[in-house]
Amino acid sequence: MHRLPSSPAGRRTPWGYHGRRGPLDDTLWRQLELAGIGLTAGIFVILPKPPAATLPIAIFIPACVGLWSLYAAARVRAQRRLLERWGLRPNVHLRPLVAILAPLLGGLVLLGLGLAWVLGRSLLPPYLWLSLLLYPLWGLIQQWLVQALFVDNVRALAGASTLWLLGLGAIGFGAIHLAHPPLVVATALMGGVYVALFQRWRNLWPLACCHGWLGSLFYPWVLGINPAEQLVELLCP
Repeated sequence: MHRLPSSPAGRRTPWGYHGRRGPLDDTLWRQLELAGIGLTAGIFVILPKPPAATLPIAIFIPACVGLWSLYAAARVRAQRRLLERWGLRPNVHLRPLVAILAPLLGGLVLLGLGLAWVLGRSLLPPYLWLSLLLYPLWGLIQQWLVQALFVDNVRALAGASTLWLLGLGAIGFGAIHLAHPPLVVATALMGGVYVALFQRWRNLWPLACCHGWLGSLFYPWVLGINPAEQLVELLCP
């Protein structure tokens, strides 16, 4: 009787070492992701923001989305389980998240309407539909970077408590909006809410929609800045 050749212990790929025991470099990948998050956040913070300048951020956002999307696609191709860990399956825990976020979103929209009326802002700024369509995609990238690659990696590597994680999420989202002080406190509070929801129900899609739609409305209503209009003027001068 001939013995069948034994299967190899694993195979080396550009995205990790895989075999019977699964990926072996998870800790290293988490550390590298944290370094990448730090670099991305540092570049974003020092870039001039609208209305002072539009071109730098208009280049940064597509580059950020493209490069991190390529990274995500390559990692998921090698390790399908990352879809669940990163909260990228849209149909997971959708009902409880919508049940919580829908009334929260409705209440914040009413608050924004009141602020817009007090400040004398237009309630229907130009190209609002474009912002409502595109901003959730940028919100998805931000939520993925903060929730899955920053907060969750700190939890896994350092064993941080839930309270610390909420604080990290609040600081992360608040720091992203330092260029617009009126939004820092609000985004920090929402950052803590997003962390709590993600740690309980791992689904980034409802968080991204809430994030994008609130940003689409509050930028023109509260700050008087219309990113979609600025983008159209940049692309079609």
